[in-house]
Amino acid sequence: MTDRPGSDRRATFEERGFLGPLSLLSREECAAVLALLGSTPPPPVWSKGNAAASRAWYAIGCLPEIVAILEEILGPDILLWGAKLIRQGPGRVHPWHTDIETSADAPGCASVWIGLENVDRRSTFEVISRSHRLGSTLQGSARAAGTPREATTGAAVEAWAREQDPSSERIRLDVGVGDAIVFDGRLWHGTSNSGQSVRSALLLQYAIPARAVRIPDLDCLEPPFRTLDEWPPCVVVRGRGDESVNRIVPPPPPTTSWSRALRLPLADGDPGGWTRHPIAAGPTPCLEHLGCHASVLEPGKIPHEPHRHIEEEILIVLDGEAQLVIVDDEGQRRAETARAGAFAYYPAWQRHTIHNATERPITYCMFKWRNGKPGARSPAGTLRTAVFEPGAGGPGSARDEDGRRTIRRVVEGPTDHLQLLHCHRSEVAPGGGYAPHVDPYDVAIVVLEGSVETLDARCEPHDVVFYAAGEPHGLRNAGQSVARYLVLEFHATARASLTSRLRRLVPVSLQERIPPPVIRLARKVLDRIPV
Repeated sequence: MTDRPGSDRRATFEERGFLGPLSLLSREECAAVLALLGSTPPPPVWSKGNAAASRAWYAIGCLPEIVAILEEILGPDILLWGAKLIRQGPGRVHPWHTDIETSADAPGCASVWIGLENVDRRSTFEVISRSHRLGSTLQGSARAAGTPREATTGAAVEAWAREQDPSSERIRLDVGVGDAIVFDGRLWHGTSNSGQSVRSALLLQYAIPARAVRIPDLDCLEPPFRTLDEWPPCVVVRGRGDESVNRIVPPPPPTTSWSRALRLPLADGDPGGWTRHPIAAGPTPCLEHLGCHASVLEPGKIPHEPHRHIEEEILIVLDGEAQLVIVDDEGQRRAETARAGAFAYYPAWQRHTIHNATERPITYCMFKWRNGKPGARSPAGTLRTAVFEPGAGGPGSARDEDGRRTIRRVVEGPTDHLQLLHCHRSEVAPGGGYAPHVDPYDVAIVVLEGSVETLDARCEPHDVVFYAAGEPHGLRNAGQSVARYLVLEFHATARASLTSRLRRLVPVSLQERIPPPVIRLARKVLDRIPV
């Protein structure tokens, strides 16, 4: 069953409770969306709060094709309150249910389910037509029948619905990659995956401003349902919201540059003696994924045995003295001492760990990134594992014309994931700095001594700053002493992740480097969202 162009969608939606399958995205666009959304960090409030926390999620939720359908069935004022990537493993079943958040017997909610990966007849999406008009939830009917949630069958669900409305019908929807199902929030539905691969789908949930949405208590999956005290953040995608009914928040800003304050000592409450403090994670204009966190390692502790991974890494010791344990291809170990201000570079697949052999905690900051899928061995000419002392600086040092800023290059060269990794140490005298400018690559800095002003913030020792490629940034030492900081440049223009640029809504200057399917998807967003 498919939605016919030119049909009265609102009447069909109100009658059957759903629309679709609708052909919405191409396979290339689905791959771009999956790569983009799959690398964003978890939202801070609840699992469905991605659209309020990530510009990428918000942009996808505002695609004009989706909003046009929603305008027909919901009207001119639309909120996006739920956004989640759903991965269903082989043989897994999501039992028949009514979504708890929208289970109240009132219209005004619509959910959009989009198949992104491994979606075919083996990964079914089934609905009970007209069940949204029954005035009861599926969970309530199952409870009345004495049927446990996991034992609910499609035949039983259809029978319960027909007892209340003989015209109700169980319908299996043949959904493929790029197809969408738009359904009333009260509709009875269920999914399963009988295939051999993980199925990925995107769920976007919308409501009219007058329809209250609350975060459910997932410890109570049967009626009467309970909700938590905290309200979910909602963003407006069309028209206006109503702050007296729902918690309305502004859309996430388009900028990807940021600064984070790290005031030592950081908390060290993990019982295992290793406490991680997340700073940022997600795609950048030049990288498929960049993560940054700070950690505190207690005396005598090792966070893990030597391990390796696809990402490259830079570890910067902020305080204390660390033993960096490095294991070569033959299994031989060596340990290098790294004091505050020293840093280490680990290429992809390098086995390593860190040990605190002292009597006081170690605090360190780590950058980890990926950009493609390198082989098991690095090609000749790429940077190798190395540890750089606090005062290390090689050839290529330079000084500004006014003599207030000195740059000392530490390391530079290609890597598995980067066209070029460049690291240098900068010293800026009081009053020195540089005017706002734009770099074609991502940049991160870690303040080591003194303070600087950048991105409208005053950054003190150990603070971390990230400048996204293509975004203006400047820096000034407004303090009374010399400021020293480490600079990391991630040059990935030639091998940059194409999907990550969609997060910035594809500036015109970059469009010629991106495949047409991704540009077409981005342009749909550009029509509606200011950059």
